[in-house]
Amino acid sequence: MKNYVAWAQKYVQQVLSGEVLACVYVRQACERQKKDLEKSKSGSFPYVFDPFLATRACFFIEHLRHVKGPKAGQLIQL
Repeated sequence: MKNYVAWAQKYVQQVLSGEVLACVYVRQACERQKKDLEKSKSGSFPYVFDPFLATRACFFIEHLRHVKGPKAGQLIQL
């Protein structure tokens, strides 16, 4: 199974370093993701990141198919 969490963390790092070009909204989302993961390590943050559940969601999504457009019928690839 793919390591979706490591893949996502690498993407966030690449966007924030400028290695991957991204619009302002994607950059802000990556900044928020990084900050939220840091906050989740403290006991006062109300949200918890569970790598197992994140992987499970990604695995499920990649077993769905596109329903419209040129990729109709093909599996979704994250």
